[in-house]
Amino acid sequence: MKIASWNIESRLSRYKMKTKRAQPEDIVRAISFINPDIMFFPEAFSNKLDNKVKESLDELGYILVPVPYNHKDDGRFWGEFKNLHLLMIYKKEFKKDIRVTTIRLADFRNAIELVDKKNNLVVYGVHLDDRLEKVRIEMAKDLKRISSKRKEDILILGDYNAMHKEDWKSKVLRNSFVRKSLLALGRVIADKERIIARTLDMALGTALEVLTKDGGFKDIDQKMRPTTTLKMRDREFLPSFRLTQIDHILYKFNKKSIKRIGFKSYKIYQDLGSDHRAISINLK
Repeated sequence: MKIASWNIESRLSRYKMKTKRAQPEDIVRAISFINPDIMFFPEAFSNKLDNKVKESLDELGYILVPVPYNHKDDGRFWGEFKNLHLLMIYKKEFKKDIRVTTIRLADFRNAIELVDKKNNLVVYGVHLDDRLEKVRIEMAKDLKRISSKRKEDILILGDYNAMHKEDWKSKVLRNSFVRKSLLALGRVIADKERIIARTLDMALGTALEVLTKDGGFKDIDQKMRPTTTLKMRDREFLPSFRLTQIDHILYKFNKKSIKRIGFKSYKIYQDLGSDHRAISINLK
């Protein structure tokens, strides 16, 4: 069973904004290439899922479960991303054994819980806040609380907007001199969206520790390899070189079933058209 996660920058929607990179049909081709049994998409689409996408994924044998973010109004400008949706897909052959529900984290935004009764597995799809570490921490605490009630094996997929504290890259970003220099650079280049400051906060690692150090979860990728690039929709001129690891597959498995995890099968895919790389694992 292959389980995957991929933040696709809402590319299952068609936007007015110009982009030379992945359109909805390109994302569908990428899904066909990855060929997952279960896959989670943070930032899947906004407003409305493209009808051709529905038809194409149906032909590929998938059931689609879209869930609106219902993002708490915290004053930020969402623009055309106001009706952003998460998406969980799974193969039709698993339909009788799978139940999917919506959960709410820290009364801030929704997440997805998938329960696979046949395989005694629970899969959470989450997208933690990209702006504030304190919000990420509260969402992680809620997720830890909700998942602690489950007796099954657990996977948490998604975009955490958080790095591991022990990752050497986050250690560099936490260095006092580096941090002050980058913040000063942000002021010089008029970083209105405060992307530099937000990235530095993602390097704090405290949100992930709620789930790993306190919650008992482990990252399937102990090497902490990067998953994101600077090549975003509005910055397509930038290189697609991977910089930070903020997409994770965390797991908490019972001792008897730990061998089900295919550690060596963990994969980070090539650039398929988003600023994030798709990731996947295989369960035996």
